[in-house]
Amino acid sequence: MLNVYFAFGVPLFLLLLYFAVTIFRKKTSVPYLGFVNFIIAGFLTAFSFQVLQFALHQAGNSSRLQVEEEIGYPLMVLGLPLIIGAILVIINIYGAYLRVRKTKK
Repeated sequence: MLNVYFAFGVPLFLLLLYFAVTIFRKKTSVPYLGFVNFIIAGFLTAFSFQVLQFALHQAGNSSRLQVEEEIGYPLMVLGLPLIIGAILVIINIYGAYLRVRKTKK
C-alpha cells in the first residue's frame, strides 16, 4: 500500500480526473457534474487518509525512520494528497452552498 506508484499514483489520477470533469463542466451544461467532483474529492481525501493511517500504523510497529528507509520517501509527504483532497471537498461544499443560495432567491 505504501508503494510510491500506488500511494501517489492513485491521488494523481484522481486529481487529473477531477480537473478533467471541471473543464468538461465549464464547457457543457450537464447537471450534477459538481456532485461528481465532490465524490472524486471525497474519495481522494478518504484514500489519502487511509494510506497515511497505514503508514503511521507501520511506523508504530517499527520506527518511522525504518519505514521511510523501506519505502524511499518521508511519511509526511503522504499528507499532501490528504490536504489537497480536503481543500477540494471544502471548495465543493462552498460552491454547492452558493448554488443553493442562488436558486432560493
